[in-house]
Order: sequence, then structure tokens, then C-alpha cells
Amino acid sequence: MEEFVRKGVNVDTSSYPGVKFSGEVTIYPGVTIGAGSVVNGPCILGLPPRGRAEGELPLVIGAGAVIRAFAVLYTGSTIGDRFVYLALQLRR
Repeated sequence: MEEFVRKGVNVDTSSYPGVKFSGEVTIYPGVTIGAGSVVNGPCILGLPPRGRAEGELPLVIGAGAVIRAFAVLYTGSTIGDRFVYLALQLRR
């Protein structure tokens, strides 16, 4: 799968050493991702909550985290090491 990380324009993935990206990942300013993490797109990291500006609050994701497709993680959060986020969709 081709790596595609963006926030309007392409984001330099070297800003996130030791993090494996796949799929389309949107990263807003103020996001820190710990080494050994895996981020599978499509997903959005660091979306500011209503009434806050981009980069005003941080989003900190610990080392060894697994963020799966369709995740939306807002700023103003700190997530510990080895966190696993699965966005599930139930169908009938």
C-alpha cells in the first residue's frame, strides 16, 4: 500500500521516526506519535475540537500504539503506550 500522509499538503514522515504509516493519513499540527506505532489509513489525527484552532492543543500518542483505519483522534488528548484503536462499523 502506498504511503500518503497529508495535511493540506504532504507531511514529511521523517518527523515521526519509527512510525509505520499505510494508506491515507491526515495529520494536523501538534501531533506527537511514539516510536514503534502503526497508523493505518484512512484516518485523521489531531483534529481540533469545535472552538479550537489547529495546533492550539496537542495530541500525544504513546509508543507502540496501533491506530486502525477510520479512526478520528482529536487534539487535547494524551494516549498511553501500546494503545489500540479500532473503528468498527456494524452492518446488518
